[in-house]
Amino acid sequence: MLLQKPTSDKSNSLLNKATKWFFIKLTALVVIWELGYNFILKPIRIPDKFLTDTITAASTVCMNVFFRSMSHVT
Repeated sequence: MLLQKPTSDKSNSLLNKATKWFFIKLTALVVIWELGYNFILKPIRIPDKFLTDTITAASTVCMNVFFRSMSHVT
């Protein structure tokens, strides 16, 4: 098998450029999300309070539906 020199055709160059641009945008998105979450959302507990309230309400409903007939030990 003969070794061939790699040729630089435009499709390979465009693929590399598109891949590089994708990872640059991905990195920027992750950095912006982390900064926004840690400095804006987390201090005022926006996602945490909603999630906690929702899980608490759903757990109460499920416990009442599935364990209504069981007696509780006091």
